Amino acid sequence: MKKLVISVALLLVAAIFFGCAQVPGTAPKTEGGLKNVGVSNYLSSWEFNVDIQKGIQETADENGISVTFQDAAEDASKQVSQVKAFINSGVDGIITYTVDGVALSSTAKDAVAAGIPVVSMWQQCEGASANILVDEYQYGYTIGEMAGKWAQETFPGQEIEIALLRIQDYQWQEERGGGMRDALADTFPTGVIVTDQHCTSTEMGIKVTEAILQANPNVKIFLCDSDDTGAFGIYEALMAKVSSSDYDSYGIFAADGVEQAIALIKKGTMYRGTVDIQPKETGKLALKVLMDLVAGKPVEQDVFVSFKSVDYKTAVESY
Repeated sequence: MKKLVISVALLLVAAIFFGCAQVPGTAPKTEGGLKNVGVSNYLSSWEFNVDIQKGIQETADENGISVTFQDAAEDASKQVSQVKAFINSGVDGIITYTVDGVALSSTAKDAVAAGIPVVSMWQQCEGASANILVDEYQYGYTIGEMAGKWAQETFPGQEIEIALLRIQDYQWQEERGGGMRDALADTFPTGVIVTDQHCTSTEMGIKVTEAILQANPNVKIFLCDSDDTGAFGIYEALMAKVSSSDYDSYGIFAADGVEQAIALIKKGTMYRGTVDIQPKETGKLALKVLMDLVAGKPVEQDVFVSFKSVDYKTAVESY
């Protein structure tokens, strides 16, 4: 099916007016529209996911929709069980911030067959009625491009050491990591990636960064695949280890555009950039797509959201 690429600012409108044939089985379960929704969150402690949840809840409140949130805690089997429970409870629709699209596919098909549409976020799920996705390679490239441009301005022509901290056990994160590497090669070819570490949380980010600084004390640039999966930990570790007189020589770059990250960027800290995908607005989109599915309206099966890089200048001017 043809992919649809749209600006986040236009997502809610596009969800209504752009579309093609529905996936079989997504006919409305009830004639009264969407009244009860089950949401399975990838990990509710991430600020990014909290923002998505806020967007869903705000739109639900505006439309008199009851929402039940569950936390899958990064566990694919737990998410499958939660979706099964939603089906058995008789919800009108389901949204998942998907842990594993392949693992969820069969259960999503069962929901659709029962007349309960499913919207999968961030991972392709063949059984879902619709998928809200991001181009992972380009998302990573935007992180790397922002870091490379800053490095080229700060260390022109110098051989500067770089560290990557990423979730490394999912294919979609490998695509994002590939984008980071390619962008650095294009924008800051004298940079040297000396380590690429697995990292999934702020706490792990602190520990990994401390180990990196011990083994590679000359690392000046840190890239993380998202704000919540280690970038805040990198920041805490650097604040504890780096002298204030050397702050200008360090840069942290990540993605997702959560409020805490943008606040640090606006203050002119070592946290230099993030990539804003507007999680709250995307949460609103997910529920709007679900509402359209229950109403029997045609929607795209794959909706690719857009994003923008946020450096100090952009943060001050636009946030």
